[in-house]
Amino acid sequence: MPLPQPTARDATALRAEIVRSARRAESGLRSCAYRTTPDPETLHRLHRDLRELRVTHRLLVPVPGSPEGEDVTDRRLSGLGRLVGEVRDRDVAIDLVLRSRGSGEVHLLRGLQTRLRHEGQIGRELLRAQARTELERHLLQTVIRDVSGAQVPAPARLRREMETTLARHHAAVLRAFRRALRQPSTRRLHRLRIALRNAHALRTLVGRVTNHPVNRVPAELEKLQRALGRLHDLDMVTDRIASLAAGAPLEEWERRWRKARKVERIRVLAGMQRKRTRKSLRWLALGVPSTVRT
Repeated sequence: MPLPQPTARDATALRAEIVRSARRAESGLRSCAYRTTPDPETLHRLHRDLRELRVTHRLLVPVPGSPEGEDVTDRRLSGLGRLVGEVRDRDVAIDLVLRSRGSGEVHLLRGLQTRLRHEGQIGRELLRAQARTELERHLLQTVIRDVSGAQVPAPARLRREMETTLARHHAAVLRAFRRALRQPSTRRLHRLRIALRNAHALRTLVGRVTNHPVNRVPAELEKLQRALGRLHDLDMVTDRIASLAAGAPLEEWERRWRKARKVERIRVLAGMQRKRTRKSLRWLALGVPSTVRT
């Protein structure tokens, strides 16, 4: 389906979306800075908003100032997003471990929970300190100011930039998809998950500001993203178990987790082999014809 004709509204709508994301992110950042334990939903929303800001703000900016200044802003957003993601990952790991109770594993569970909670406490303290620093340095207010004051590009130019950026993200997904299918590994599947997540965020935002339909995300694409997320969570827990002190009961427990990860990986790869899954990736490019060679 072709894109609607570019209009002056596109730039205005894009700027408004970026400002809304920055304001939501600032609210979430305040929760992380001043609450003892930010709830999981707050962390999830903040992670999403920071990711969307990183993926999309360069669509409307160059931020006024030097290229080095723009890189610094992106790096600060990236650092915050990484810290939030690490805290979220530990919360998920603790939840998975709590739901994995089995006979003779109580001491193992306690040991791993203690370690994860300790790591989580350190991570939250780091996030709290970084959140306060960035609030004091007005990072998100700076993003809002720069986006609000940026010169509005001509509609046709903005549309070209949107299409170019979408095409670049879509190409990154296709490369990651092919590599993960050709030679599956934890790293390659993780890169595919990140590429999909970023492309999806950009596709959704561009669709909103251009009135291109966004409410029908292909079901197979959503399934793939969820499956890759589950696999990432299993990878994270399995790696932490492997880092504990060795012992006979622990080795058996680790084998069970590795088996669960293997089963999930097989399920993910089987889904990726389906033709309808490969076709669903075309949605990320706003309907631009494309194929995935495997």
